[in-house]
Amino acid sequence: MCALLIRDGEPYWWNSPDIWTVPGDDPDGPPGPPQVGQPTFVWSRVHNKGRSVLDNVQVRFYWSNPATGVLRSNSTAIGTSFATVQPGTSVDVLCVTPWMPVGVNGGHVCLVAEAVHAASPLPDPLPDAFSPPLFDQVAQRNIDLLPMASGLMRAVAIQIATPARHARQSVLTVERRERGLDAALARSLGLGRRRFVPDLPVEAGLQDGPDVDCGRFDPVTKIHRDLKPGAVEAVHLVVRAGEIDRRAYGLLDVVEREAESGAVIGGVTFVIVAREG
Repeated sequence: MCALLIRDGEPYWWNSPDIWTVPGDDPDGPPGPPQVGQPTFVWSRVHNKGRSVLDNVQVRFYWSNPATGVLRSNSTAIGTSFATVQPGTSVDVLCVTPWMPVGVNGGHVCLVAEAVHAASPLPDPLPDAFSPPLFDQVAQRNIDLLPMASGLMRAVAIQIATPARHARQSVLTVERRERGLDAALARSLGLGRRRFVPDLPVEAGLQDGPDVDCGRFDPVTKIHRDLKPGAVEAVHLVVRAGEIDRRAYGLLDVVEREAESGAVIGGVTFVIVAREG
């Protein structure tokens, strides 16, 4: 049994409430989404489910492009911190190395945190896929704000990748969520008092390329992919907005599943809000 835990999100694991960011120069400032070109501190909450003190727990932090299945081979290490976790408690661990978000994919990124200790080891050698559902001590935050103005159409790239020795056939869908975020996750995104609206006035679909035509909207809600070992490809979420209430938000999930079994491989969540200004 693994004593260490970084919680997965609900309903999808990539919405972990135990990873958050604080933009700016003060790591103890209010949580909020990262800003391109500004220093950002990354935190993770690490739990000890065991009966013994765990000293010198190594907590590693990574960032990656938004991807349905995040791999070590296409992620970048941010930094490593250490913590002592008493039995039956949790600690908030700061990545002491500030992270400088870059403008790749419009600043949309995925974050991963993993806690490592001799009492809760990860496999050796490490698998390329982080696979949070398989490891209690690994969690992923792949959720980001997508500000939209009325009549605006935009495309966001989402990476699809396979490990070097594994091929797969998969199906990607875009789904509108029926329930809002838990309060802690909403606060960490800076949503303030915005309320969740399941039928927010947006259209959404998937397409292969990044080009959009504001005069038409013809992406599809499902795309099939036959991926070779070591493949790195992309699909694009295309969103067109109506008049969005500034006091509201909606949720879109891009989910990749195995074509045959329907098992979830991974995904990305977008929080749709009205653009300021």
